[in-house]
Amino acid sequence: MLQISPLDTVFFRDDRPFYKGAENYASGVFPPAPSVVYGAMRTAFFARYIPKGLEKGDPTEGFRLKGLYLQCDGEPCFPLPRDCVHIKEEKENRAILLRLRENDLISNYALPYLLTPPEVLEVIDIAGGLLSAPSLKDYLHLLSDEFYFDLLEDYVMAEPKIGIGRSRVTRTAEDAMLYQIEMKRLENLNFLADYSGLDLPREGLLKLGGEGKPAAFKKVEKIEVAPPRLEGNLFKLYLATPAVFSQGWLPGWLDEKTLVGNYQGLKLRLLTACLGRYEPIGGFNIGKKRPKPLRRAVPAGSVYYFELLEGDVSDIIAVFHNQNIIGTDLSPALDSNKKEDYLQYAQQGFGLAYVGKVQL
Repeated sequence: MLQISPLDTVFFRDDRPFYKGAENYASGVFPPAPSVVYGAMRTAFFARYIPKGLEKGDPTEGFRLKGLYLQCDGEPCFPLPRDCVHIKEEKENRAILLRLRENDLISNYALPYLLTPPEVLEVIDIAGGLLSAPSLKDYLHLLSDEFYFDLLEDYVMAEPKIGIGRSRVTRTAEDAMLYQIEMKRLENLNFLADYSGLDLPREGLLKLGGEGKPAAFKKVEKIEVAPPRLEGNLFKLYLATPAVFSQGWLPGWLDEKTLVGNYQGLKLRLLTACLGRYEPIGGFNIGKKRPKPLRRAVPAGSVYYFELLEGDVSDIIAVFHNQNIIGTDLSPALDSNKKEDYLQYAQQGFGLAYVGKVQL
């Protein structure tokens, strides 16, 4: 596992246009998509790579980024699950777990189950919540129904930067080319990248994000998230990184009408889901010299509840826990030209899932 520590401010582009002479402000996003760190690590490899003789092909073909985490105050942390909410007007950073119940309402909500507060309480979503590793274990193992969280905003400070466009000919400032970008300065916050198949030194430097800001990296001990012991035929999938599914918010192996599907020998039914606002994922394909398709990703922290209809409960952990679930998430009807694009998302760290227990 690689610890990446920015040495300066960082900036990660969002999907909004930012063209010279047309737009004058860019806020960016944080944290970045896993593909951003994947590209930075790959670039760091090629900066040191020396071909051996007439070697052909891509030496990074086997490189895989399994997951991207944040490290707060020296400890790994994870996006707060979306089925955890905050009681309105409560001052302390405490989240409570929503409870699963049958959908007996008359509405256009199509899923068979709902997630509701345990009591008649007014609750709100939590933007930028972070769980420690021990709290995530309590959540997945259902050892508690309340969790104390940190806020991302306590570790990320906005630091605006003003610049001006210059003429490529005279190298002097041009009129009407003033712009501002919102850089981020990280306080006691690093990135942790779980990867394989890339030959990097034990420590070094790489360029990260817009403007190629420097970051130090070093190899550290790998994070292990223990799976729970499932009881019964209900479980949930917690997404630790964003996921790009072939049916938008719905995994491609599920039928849109029946919500039933087969995944690696397990027949499952989707009971309910708790998702956040989609995240646009794009980028630039250097090999094909063209922009990547802009797709809507299910954000990290999203949760899917399932019922096992056919198969062995013991296989659920092997199939889903600590696995990137996009690689085999391909609907048979998906155009063959798009399948390769979706397979790359799993290789770049998207769709990392952990299994959690469920209780009615």
